[in-house]
Amino acid sequence: MLIVKKMKMKQNILLICLSLFALISCTAKDEASYSCNPEINSWVKSNIIQIQSMKRTEWLKLDESKKKPTYRAFTAEEKYNFWLLKINEVMQLESLSIDEKNHLEKLFSKIKDNPEWFNDDFNKDDDEMTKIELFAYEWKEEAKNKFGWSDTFIKSILSSGNKVVDKMGSLEVATVKKNVRFKSTAEANQSNCNCGVGYFWSTCDSSISTSGCSSGNCKTTRSGCSFLWLSACDGYCV
Repeated sequence: MLIVKKMKMKQNILLICLSLFALISCTAKDEASYSCNPEINSWVKSNIIQIQSMKRTEWLKLDESKKKPTYRAFTAEEKYNFWLLKINEVMQLESLSIDEKNHLEKLFSKIKDNPEWFNDDFNKDDDEMTKIELFAYEWKEEAKNKFGWSDTFIKSILSSGNKVVDKMGSLEVATVKKNVRFKSTAEANQSNCNCGVGYFWSTCDSSISTSGCSSGNCKTTRSGCSFLWLSACDGYCV
């Protein structure tokens, strides 16, 4: 009996080791995945060298379907500069008052002082994310209460990488897809998640989404959603 128990124990240890190895392997595979679309994912991997020296002006010209996957392949420094340039673009809007531009300057300075936010290995634990989200919430509320900014305008600034065109929150897009067919739940469950459930910052294009961000069994991504795209995406737009 003792020998049998020892053999079972060894088998259990072996199974645990194999499971851990599989988990690590899957994680590594996920980290190398930028899109659930095989063609786009392959395109990103094939152009990784050019992407990791890409300027924001070049990113803005990409097809919309490639923008977020490309952003995920950026270096931490690229992501950091990406958002600094984005906020600076917004500050150039002629319709903004001096006080409104000062409010954006406060956001710009916060990002500038925290380049570590964009490191993949930055420990965004619950406490750290709470601090980030608290700043985002307070900044958003001040913008709404003091300047009357709409949710759409605020989201266009902080949860979209595209260029903001006006105070209505209109965005400059590289391509506009017509006759877009809504995804079924089954289709969405086989895709990468593309929005964050429960986030104020969750964005779904109103032209292709009637229900907003919904939870499901889509494949969670490690970044690309919520405030400054710092959070994982765990839902899909339908």
